Amino acid sequence: MKASRRGQGQSEDTMSCGSKRLKTFYEAGISFHVAAMTGSRIMQEGESREIINRLSEIDEGIAKKLEEEIIDPYNATLFKLKQAE
Repeated sequence: MKASRRGQGQSEDTMSCGSKRLKTFYEAGISFHVAAMTGSRIMQEGESREIINRLSEIDEGIAKKLEEEIIDPYNATLFKLKQAE
C-alpha cells in the first residue's frame, strides 16, 4: 500500500485492491452491493468519478447501483474526521 493518501480518500493501491476483490466476486457469481462515502468533506473532487469508472470496468450495472453515502455534519462525526487527519 502506498504511504501517500489523496485527501481523506484511499490510496491508489488500496482502490486497486478493492477493485480486484469486487471483480473476483463478480466473476464468481457472488452477490454483493457497493457503497461508498462520497461526500466532499472526505473525498477530493474526481474521486467519486474514479470509483464509478473502476466499477464500470467490472460491469456497468454495478456502477449504476453504487450507493453513495454522504456524511451528515454531526459534531461527533466532524470530531472523528478531524482525528483521522
